[in-house]
Amino acid sequence: MLKLDGFVPPLAPLIGAAAAAAGAVTLLGLVGTRRVLRTPPLAVLRRG
Repeated sequence: MLKLDGFVPPLAPLIGAAAAAAGAVTLLGLVGTRRVLRTPPLAVLRRG
């Protein structure tokens, strides 16, 4: 961790949260594109 005058910036939790969010968005994106490719557009619109 980086220490500036005894103060530890909370960068680790932010980086962890950002990485988790990026991973979740990537997984949802991949699953979403697969569903869209498998199902016709009308079915997707009806679900939404």
